[in-house]
Amino acid sequence: MKPLLPCIGVAVLAAVWILASSCSRPSENGMENRGKSAVLQRQLGLIENEAGRIEDVRVLKRLQRAYGYYVDQGMWNQAADLFIPQGTIEVGLDGVYVGRKRICQYLLAYGGGHEGLRRGQLNEHLMLQPVVHVAEDGRTAKARWRALIMAGQLGKSAFWGEGVYENEYVKQSGVWKISKLHWYQTFMVPYKGGWAKNTDCTGGIYVSKRLPPDQPPSERYEAWPGVYTPPFHYKNPKPAFSGRPMETDPAIAALARRIRLLQDIEDIENLISMYGYYLDKQQWDLLTDLFVEDSTMEISQRGIYVGRKSVMRAWELFGPQNIERNHLHNHIQMQPVIHVAPDGQRAWVRSRALSQLGTFESIGVWGDSVYENELVKEEGIWKFKKDHLYTTFFAPYDRGWAMDPRPAPKVSEKLSPDKPPSEIYESFPGIYIPPFHYKNPAADQSAAAKHESGKWPLPEEVRAAFVRISDRIKRLEDESAVENLQRIYGFYVDKQLWKEAADLFADDGTLEIGGQGVFIGKPRVFTYLVRISPEGLMRGRLFNHIQLQPIVDVAPDGKTAKGRWRFLSELGEYMKSAAWGGGTYENEYVKEGTIWKIKTLHAYSRFSTPYADGWGRSALPGTRPDKRFPPDRPPTVSYDPYPATFVAPFHYKNPVTGK
Repeated sequence: MKPLLPCIGVAVLAAVWILASSCSRPSENGMENRGKSAVLQRQLGLIENEAGRIEDVRVLKRLQRAYGYYVDQGMWNQAADLFIPQGTIEVGLDGVYVGRKRICQYLLAYGGGHEGLRRGQLNEHLMLQPVVHVAEDGRTAKARWRALIMAGQLGKSAFWGEGVYENEYVKQSGVWKISKLHWYQTFMVPYKGGWAKNTDCTGGIYVSKRLPPDQPPSERYEAWPGVYTPPFHYKNPKPAFSGRPMETDPAIAALARRIRLLQDIEDIENLISMYGYYLDKQQWDLLTDLFVEDSTMEISQRGIYVGRKSVMRAWELFGPQNIERNHLHNHIQMQPVIHVAPDGQRAWVRSRALSQLGTFESIGVWGDSVYENELVKEEGIWKFKKDHLYTTFFAPYDRGWAMDPRPAPKVSEKLSPDKPPSEIYESFPGIYIPPFHYKNPAADQSAAAKHESGKWPLPEEVRAAFVRISDRIKRLEDESAVENLQRIYGFYVDKQLWKEAADLFADDGTLEIGGQGVFIGKPRVFTYLVRISPEGLMRGRLFNHIQLQPIVDVAPDGKTAKGRWRFLSELGEYMKSAAWGGGTYENEYVKEGTIWKIKTLHAYSRFSTPYADGWGRSALPGTRPDKRFPPDRPPTVSYDPYPATFVAPFHYKNPVTGK
């Protein structure tokens, strides 16, 4: 019998040799794992870059909206601080002012030579309808905005203003700033008579006669009743090949889907804004390009036009290609509530249009409408599949919606539709609630975002980057959810759907409107809202509550948020009264589970005035606690609205200086 020891020794030596060999040179599995890790790192880098671009767009929106809030209150130094040192400002036809010091001088001169507003002065500067594009390198950007202006002095004057910004921005040391601000003036007209009875009262000149510019106007044009189309910094989007590699890991793929849905929301908001700008200037060819071939369009009670050719034909209902002198056709797009299907191929949008229409020396018209639209993605580009506008009211400018509302437009005999209207309803003084494409977000648990993050093992060197990027994406998702929440609140208040509005609040949420004090808890919020109109919306009552200009900040832990908003109210009763109102929200929000709700709604009233008088002739007093329905707590802030001056506290600091 041979001894076993030598054989065992050879086997052990062989095993040791194999183990040593595996440690001294890469195995096929090790190389494969490292290769996979490198691929995942590259894919995460691409996703992070996309998240950065979306963050940049949101920061730029915040920057421009902050500019509007500073101009509201005559905070000229704070507004000037938003510019780069060598920035420029060009307002109307005043010419170009170069450098931050000159910009500050210009703004101070524009404001009457003093910081802040004087008693009885109103200068509401609503920043609306953004179309924002960030350059590929992430260092520069361009954006188109609309400004709606309500200005004047109590007992002396009141003015409406409207125009378009085409601005440029630069990122310096990681901070976005304004490099070029250029406002193209459409009109600045007296409140009485509006755009139908008045020419532009400034000619686009404000301070250049007493403060000469550094450069002449970069473009010459005629303000109202002249017409001019400010050049677009963008072209209609075209299909483009996406170079991002396929995601090879389920967790990375889930992350990529989340970022694509966020990008879809930004693209859709741009699409809606572009639609409004083309409609303003009757650019029918560019507008029709935003529709798919088998799309439909239904405007008010005019019937349904089917197919892109029929849609193009239908635009003639509003006039010829290119707007003509003496004609105004503004369609201000606002308050979009956007929901994208999980596959990213379909979307639904509820939004609002405020219309300023008319012909000089003939008639001016107001209008307010709600869209419920359906969109589809065609070769990577979002387009309109179904464009459906429901008219809330149309009314002559001078008499307004209370005294002389017009019926919704009917089917045209000259340009007959392909199908009759899908719904028959009466606009104001009648009432109609366009069906919502969504459920109440505070009551519908299925509306909560469901993420697939963390279900699959990732290499250690990838995991930390994945968590960091996922957290950034979650913050963007939360900001979007909070914006939808507040906009939905406005649509519910419009139609006095008090239960639906109250359901948006947390159980211990609070409501404080004007100086009426604080109401605590959802039941008290509901009771307060019902007292506004116990019977709900009735025929002959208008209660539009437009939500605008959000600046939303989500806390680092993702559980709470704060938001500054603007509201514009159109109120009245048929053949009795009509009123304007406006102000600012400083709200707080809380996430309960996965659902965002309103924690604190605080509406600071800025002005309220009878429609016929306007803010130049009269101002209604602020509200106080009602002894018949006392609040749970007294007002948190005591103040008087217009004609007094009061600045609602900001929850944020200057986005450039941090002041």
